Amino acid sequence: MSAGAAPGHANHREGDPQLPEQGEDTVTEFDAPEYAAAWADYARDEADAEAHPVMRYIAAYVLCHQLETALPRPLTVLDLGCGTGALFVQMRRFGMSGIRYRGIDGNPDLVAACRAHVGAQEACQLADLANGDEVDRVLRDSPAPDLLVACRLFNNLDDSAVQSLLDRMAAHCPGALLLQLEPFDAPPDAAEPDPSDSAHITTVAFNGVAVRHYQRSRDQFGRWFDRIGAHTLSWRPLYLKSDAHPTHLFAATRFAG
Repeated sequence: MSAGAAPGHANHREGDPQLPEQGEDTVTEFDAPEYAAAWADYARDEADAEAHPVMRYIAAYVLCHQLETALPRPLTVLDLGCGTGALFVQMRRFGMSGIRYRGIDGNPDLVAACRAHVGAQEACQLADLANGDEVDRVLRDSPAPDLLVACRLFNNLDDSAVQSLLDRMAAHCPGALLLQLEPFDAPPDAAEPDPSDSAHITTVAFNGVAVRHYQRSRDQFGRWFDRIGAHTLSWRPLYLKSDAHPTHLFAATRFAG
């Protein structure tokens, strides 16, 4: 998609307010309190975590790989930007066993919701994923994961924060598999994402808060993964809301180890 295409967002729901006309200085960054408040509203709106189609897809993907013995048992999962713990809820719905789930999120309300879903205080750690020192602390003190999940996380972070996070995952999680899901904000006539599409920034209304989202191409992530010796196994478009055009891009990448 070109930088001039009309912005959209996979989190946008019917009834959400439209983005008002605002200048760049009014856009809320990922680590700002106003953005955290928007996510707190999201947690209340998403009380029915079992209805989450994105997490249902990822849970099903993990289950299939586990059944094919491509993933170990027990399986240690680290959910980056875990939100309310919807991924754990979906894994439980699929009857998956032998899962050691851990989550990280920067919003205390979402951390509390995740702990309640999982039923364990230690299941979720509070940390700013844009802060390298905090990420180092959590990864150092957590069990080494077999599987990392970054669902609609990187699009909230600027380039330097994404590269810092990838560096730390590579250092602390050798040999782990990363499942990555990126929003694909496509015009209706875009049947497939363009793998060479350049990164661009959109500003969207999220629960009434103007926030900045970064959409990046597969090529961009490929360059970052090459730099740390990680190998992307697959990229695929996902049609989670409509058969007309993809809503997300999904990737599986193995860290060196």
